[in-house]
Amino acid sequence: MKRFTATAVAAALFLALAAYVYFMERGPSRKERADEAKKPVVAEIDAAKAVSLEIVFGGETLRIEKKKGSWRLASPVDARTNKLAVETLLEALREIKSEGVAGKMEDAAEFGLDSPRLEAAITLDSGQTVKIVVGDAAPVGGNFYAARSGGDSVYLVSSYTIKSLEVTADGLRDKSLTEPLERDKIRRVTAALGAASVTCERGKPGDGEKEQAVANLDWRISGATEKECANEALDLMSALEFNEAAGFAEPSDADSCGLESPAYSLEFGYSNGEKKTFTIGAPGGDRYCLKNPDRNEIYIIDKRLIESMEALRMLSAKL
Repeated sequence: MKRFTATAVAAALFLALAAYVYFMERGPSRKERADEAKKPVVAEIDAAKAVSLEIVFGGETLRIEKKKGSWRLASPVDARTNKLAVETLLEALREIKSEGVAGKMEDAAEFGLDSPRLEAAITLDSGQTVKIVVGDAAPVGGNFYAARSGGDSVYLVSSYTIKSLEVTADGLRDKSLTEPLERDKIRRVTAALGAASVTCERGKPGDGEKEQAVANLDWRISGATEKECANEALDLMSALEFNEAAGFAEPSDADSCGLESPAYSLEFGYSNGEKKTFTIGAPGGDRYCLKNPDRNEIYIIDKRLIESMEALRMLSAKL
């Protein structure tokens, strides 16, 4: 009897799992695909031909422009953009489908479209501009009222679609602190913390300036060849390459950020004799200001990079 019960339970579990897989993994049915295709389209845009995009939302007007094949923030600041964030935004604008028609634009005020909560205007290389306006939230259904400027109808558009358009300038900015470092060409790393400075050099005696894979080299504290510092050097590179800015400061804030007399600096010396120095100000708290010599931006960063520099200093102090 027990054996029969166990078999029955196992069979029931198998059938339940099979049903779950069938209904969850089968994908949309033919009818569901047909219903989706019938949904009215608010706007359909060839995003590949877009040359500029302006979004007004939350009291901020942001504008991005495509120049020489790359998107750049033009307003409210001139700054680099995050490629994935821009592509996601353009994809959201590529085809805006509605859940149905709610009314006519002659009654725009009833839907909050006379004073829209969001406006998105995308200009194509042909000179055509397509503008979408978003009004109030619908009382039921989790939708918003939206329309194409110049159109006759007011549509119900899902809140998911609308939320994907609610971007800010900071949300579109490139938060990377540097381009990928040419690690194989880096010969030395110097971390300066106030008056203290420590250098970690790579290459065994006799290697000269020959480029070699960073991970395979013998990194040592300068002037103390018996002390290895490979882990600390590589951690410094990773902290700079893979950390992201927590925010941004204006170039005019360099003094208040402590960059006029930086408390820290991180210098990379390359095999061709070139040097690149990142300066770091400490205005207070656990936030620091970093300046990349190749960029105009001032980045607000957390203390991870400082901790990596401190680890190298402490290693040197143990000599």
